[in-house]
Amino acid sequence: MDLSVLDLPRKGDRVLFSLERHRVYAHQAFDFLMEQDPRRGLQLLQAMADLALAAQVARKEGIRVPRSEVERLVSLGMKKDLERARRTLGPKATLADFAAQELGMGLGEYKDWLEKIAARQLLLSYTVVYTALKEDRVQCRFMVLPDRDLAERLARSLRAGADFATLARKYSLDPSGARGGEVPPFPRDFDHPVARVAFDLEPGKVSDPIPQEAGGKKVWLLVMVERRIPGKPGKFRDLEEEIRRRIRRSPPSPEEILTFFGTAGKRYGLRLFPGDSTRGAHERGTGTHSPAGGDSRQGRTLPRSAPGNLAPGKGGRDTTSSPPRREP
Repeated sequence: MDLSVLDLPRKGDRVLFSLERHRVYAHQAFDFLMEQDPRRGLQLLQAMADLALAAQVARKEGIRVPRSEVERLVSLGMKKDLERARRTLGPKATLADFAAQELGMGLGEYKDWLEKIAARQLLLSYTVVYTALKEDRVQCRFMVLPDRDLAERLARSLRAGADFATLARKYSLDPSGARGGEVPPFPRDFDHPVARVAFDLEPGKVSDPIPQEAGGKKVWLLVMVERRIPGKPGKFRDLEEEIRRRIRRSPPSPEEILTFFGTAGKRYGLRLFPGDSTRGAHERGTGTHSPAGGDSRQGRTLPRSAPGNLAPGKGGRDTTSSPPRREP
């Protein structure tokens, strides 16, 4: 399918509205958004940058999504929307009613929009899964601890046979502690302290306590490697069927998507507000984020949801990514 589904919107700067002699342009809408809701503005800007990055990787790797998969996902999305319309608008509501009332769109516009969103999400999913399959990765658990004494005591317990997941749930300060410290597999060049340590450990081994700054305070990390996952050789066409089955069974998690962006962004030099910018402080964020609990890329300080509106294989919509409602 055409990779232009991930291209940024049209060139030029269109007029959004006029008032007597005054005109308001598209670029001013973003400035207004950054002034009114900078957190949301940064999330949307990051989503645009991420889509552009995914498109670049897909082009380089020759990744294509079958048209049939896009149509399948669109069908699932329309079914969900129709069910939602009949719950909220009445049992006789149609997709046209949903499009008009919920999105301010005509039926044809709604279908075109849904197809573009589905194509974007699927190409992102295919790109994430393909790049992960190609690379050597490591599966590990880790925990974040408030002081060195506790970290050393727990390290001794782990080497004596204590269960890492149990201790992570009890002591870890990181959100991944709720899952026993488990994080998705990541490649060697993933930019995070856990990755730098994990590839030097043998499976089943526990690291020494690792000092790290988090929110202006020193914390200590413990890392345990569960297994190494060798990369699979071959081009996209060699792995396409495996990728399709994997995505249908279980689409990439937000953590897997963040891992992809953390690695690909580093390789391709993706930066928000490059150079001297009034928003440059966002680039200098140094908070510690786990591969599971937030974004670990240097410079990104705000957690966010993955771009796209449909969850492949589920047909649900992430409403945080939906376009704003327009009055019909």
